[in-house]
Amino acid sequence: MNSREFKERYVFDPQQDLIAEGTYSRVFRAVDSLLQRDICIKYFRKEMITGSSLIREINRAGSLFHPNVVAFYDLIEIEEINVIGEVETQPIGVVEYVNGGMMTDYVQQHHVEGEMLRKLIKDVIKGLSYLHSIGRPHLDIKPGNVLVKLTEKDPVAKIADCLNNENINTLSVPSTVKPQQLCYKAPEYFEGAYGELTVKADIWALGLMVYELVTGEKLFYKDGDTVEKVIRNICHSDHWVRVHHLPEPYVAFLKKCLVRNVNDRNVSLEELTLILDKYQPEAIKEEAPKEDALAAAIYIDPFIQPVKEATAENAATASASDTPAAMPVPEAAKPKAEAPAPAKKMHLSIPLIIGAIVLLTGISAFIWRIVDEKKDNTAPQKVIAAAPAPKPAPVKEAAPEPAAPQVIHDTIRVVEIQQKFIPAPYTPSRKTPAPTTTAVPGAATATPTLPSFDYLYADKPYYFDLKTPLMSEVEYDLYSDNAAITALGKNTFYVKPSKTGTLALTVLEKGTHVRLAEKEYNVKAKPRPVATIGDDIVGGFVSPKMLLAKLTMQAKSEYGTYKVKSFRMTCRSGSCDINDVSNDGTFNESMIRFLHNVKAGEKLYFDNIIAEGDNGQPLRLDDFQVTTY
Repeated sequence: MNSREFKERYVFDPQQDLIAEGTYSRVFRAVDSLLQRDICIKYFRKEMITGSSLIREINRAGSLFHPNVVAFYDLIEIEEINVIGEVETQPIGVVEYVNGGMMTDYVQQHHVEGEMLRKLIKDVIKGLSYLHSIGRPHLDIKPGNVLVKLTEKDPVAKIADCLNNENINTLSVPSTVKPQQLCYKAPEYFEGAYGELTVKADIWALGLMVYELVTGEKLFYKDGDTVEKVIRNICHSDHWVRVHHLPEPYVAFLKKCLVRNVNDRNVSLEELTLILDKYQPEAIKEEAPKEDALAAAIYIDPFIQPVKEATAENAATASASDTPAAMPVPEAAKPKAEAPAPAKKMHLSIPLIIGAIVLLTGISAFIWRIVDEKKDNTAPQKVIAAAPAPKPAPVKEAAPEPAAPQVIHDTIRVVEIQQKFIPAPYTPSRKTPAPTTTAVPGAATATPTLPSFDYLYADKPYYFDLKTPLMSEVEYDLYSDNAAITALGKNTFYVKPSKTGTLALTVLEKGTHVRLAEKEYNVKAKPRPVATIGDDIVGGFVSPKMLLAKLTMQAKSEYGTYKVKSFRMTCRSGSCDINDVSNDGTFNESMIRFLHNVKAGEKLYFDNIIAEGDNGQPLRLDDFQVTTY
């Protein structure tokens, strides 16, 4: 599929329809015009996936199918020609659109709790169980990857972004990661001694998600925390002080999930589901004791009333001590506190009750035969009062209790009904910019708009979208004296400034060459990159664990990110000795062993740093040093 075919089928506005932006991709809400359904476009960053296994992971994601996993519909690879004439492939994913947003936001906005909250958590567990059963740990469970889909019935939780290639076997922290995203990682993510990450990392992240759903707060992150502070909280802080204040069953749930030592974190997802289910019957039992008593009373009445009618004329001969044992008092005047007593009796198993009735029926028949022979009415009547009659009494005599409806009325509970909000189908915006120049015959009817930039860098390409209707038949030319311009479509271009200073761009209507718009930009010199080990480790003080958490060196500037090809790490004090070279920009085994044993106060030097420039040529970067504590 080429660029034009893609734009004609998938309709969206890159400026207005951006949903989320992460390290590896940007996600846009769109409409599939061919199938007439709402979807999401996942635009992967080429510079982040070059040389990685992400494409293979994307293809594997297309085979995932589960109601609690976001569906991955298709992978589209669009071939583009860059500014130097090379053919580049841009991967774009087409995924299911989930209309309820992130699960944490949905729970807080709709005040979800109780049974519904447990149901959503169990949805996440079902999705994880499916992924684990096919040997695919997620390894990136966080609020941005757990969404809620609104349906005609109950909302459904779905797990998104099941592409875990960036986490497998790396055990390093990308320099672009944010502290609030890192706070869901398991301790073994920062400790290479544990080996590869496993499904147990998902168990840890699930526990942190549940804590946030119940409290509305993150356990290991507060506003202003740095990456280093978050790692310290995950690996060393006493989190049980805050967890113990939660209601059950969540304390028991989190005790199983938040076990720091991965070798001791042996809980299964099935056991976590049982913990959530364990507390539901107790809650129902405490809320409705009256309903149980009423059900028992209604169940007993057909057996009790015939006995009462059969012995009514002899009731005066029965003693007061026999009345409770032989027959419960059904009158409305009986205190309500005694209502649960019959319910407990009727909770006997059905086979025992049937057997007792058959036995009593036989005894009653035998006694009636004796009564006929001896004409003795006193003894048999007491025995009959203690057992149900074999035949029901006439209906006209069976309803002397006018108070029964009041008992039923007392057990009615008012339940608050919340109306679900189902958003209307998405319709993309197709606003046409107002013309700013006088129209001439043959010129375009809608004037294009040049994007705004504070400044541009020389020798760097920039994407220009002229903000015209996507399906317009009008085509444009973009002209400049000091820039290389490549047309990507009818109204989209790559602009690469070649000189510093002022850059004037002019938009011409392709057919008539009428000037439609013009704008000037300020072009700056290309900035020199700086070598770092993460955004927060350039120099100064750092813990050895923080260095171990990074494991990879990068070179960054305002212009972009460079790949470090090699560097040297040395320690020049008398108490330590390290002078080793990395040939691939990552810490090697001897460096890692050294950092495990380094003492506080040691100065580590990083020099001979060679990066690869955007033209593929080696680039020598400045040295820097850090001091351990």
